[in-house]
Amino acid sequence: MPLYKTIFLKIVDAGEASAIALAEEIGCDYLLTDDKAARKIAEQRGITVKGSVGLLLFAKQQGVILSIKPYLEKIQKTNFRISFALINKILIQAGEV
Repeated sequence: MPLYKTIFLKIVDAGEASAIALAEEIGCDYLLTDDKAARKIAEQRGITVKGSVGLLLFAKQQGVILSIKPYLEKIQKTNFRISFALINKILIQAGEV
């Protein structure tokens, strides 16, 4: 049984576990996840993690999108939980406040 199945599956689901294992195996630049437990495991293994909001900020910094505010507003209309404090922090970092 692969390492990720024996260790990671006790903490995260199969999709997150295999994503962490693959990220480690191929040495990717970032792992995209909003799962708190998966983020912790990945960071402990030296993998840089970005969440959805961090990805939006990165996309703006790279010139892929002009503004993150419309995307954050759409996210807020879903069941995705994001604090107003984090939204304000990201908007400040993006220069949109």
